[in-house]
Amino acid sequence: MIGSGTASIDWDFFSWPAVPELGLEIRNKDAKVQIAINSRDVYRDAPATDHTVFIHFREGDVARAEWLAQQVGLQPIGPVECGW
Repeated sequence: MIGSGTASIDWDFFSWPAVPELGLEIRNKDAKVQIAINSRDVYRDAPATDHTVFIHFREGDVARAEWLAQQVGLQPIGPVECGW
């Protein structure tokens, strides 16, 4: 139990897998997954009672992000946002 405080966990410096059915090759750059704990945003400025997963990817690679979410039974809940 982490309580009601906000936090985040970041994973980076890994590769996105190839997704042959979508014509996507392995990508060794622009890959990051971030979990915002008890927050709706990556800066922890929007408190929430649950957690949000952010998938950081190269511009124009929405299909890969959607595919990744589907692998764990999820789907995007908002529009693509420009980030860092």
